[in-house]
This record gives sequence, C-alpha cells and structure tokens, in this order.
Amino acid sequence: MLATFGKFGARYLAARWVGMSHHEGKVIGIMMNTRALMELIVINVGFDLGVISQQVFTMLVLMAIFSTVITMPGLRRWLPKMGVAVAGHY
Repeated sequence: MLATFGKFGARYLAARWVGMSHHEGKVIGIMMNTRALMELIVINVGFDLGVISQQVFTMLVLMAIFSTVITMPGLRRWLPKMGVAVAGHY
C-alpha cells in the first residue's frame, strides 16, 4: 500500500510541477496506478524464474489488485470536481 501511495504522490507532484491543477494532479496520480495487467505478467515471470518467493509473489499480486480497485472510487470522487461527468454522478 505504501508503494501505491508513494507512486500516487510522485505523479501528483509531477503534474503540479508542470502546471496542472490540484484536481488534475490527483486524477493523473490515480490513473498512473492502474498497471495491474503488466505488473502481473512481470510478477509471474519472476516467480516462474525463482527470482521472487511465494510470499513476495502474494504481496505483489495483492498490491496490483489494490491499486487497480481504488482507481474507480478515486475517479468518481475527483473527476466531477474538474467538471467531468461520471456515470452515477449528475
């Protein structure tokens, strides 16, 4: 979870640094965390090669799932503040 928040924070700060608004920075931060498919492929290759243990494999898979699952709630919260309509928010 710390990795997810660390990556979110770094991307948020980068977006702010290039002149994006507070809300745009949050949306960039959350969208850049949706990388589970590629991450799962890399994790599986590492596990198959014996580079990572079963415990590390499990933690990385859970992190990939968590970072993907939190994307939609974050977007539903922050996109309307940017003036973008989101399904379920009118």
